[in-house]
Amino acid sequence: MYDIEELEVGMSASYSQTITDADIKQFAGISGDRNPVHLDEEYASQSRYGKRIAHGMNSAS
Repeated sequence: MYDIEELEVGMSASYSQTITDADIKQFAGISGDRNPVHLDEEYASQSRYGKRIAHGMNSAS
């Protein structure tokens, strides 16, 4: 981890996290976005994605 004074232009960092079923359900509850493509496996299987997907804003946060 760097202190703010040590950061330089051109430096980069990466981060990853696996989104779990619990994460999706919790985000749906907090955001109010209960679109079945996020929550319903059967519904989502008929979508263009073929399976449930995480909320876009959950992935971005």
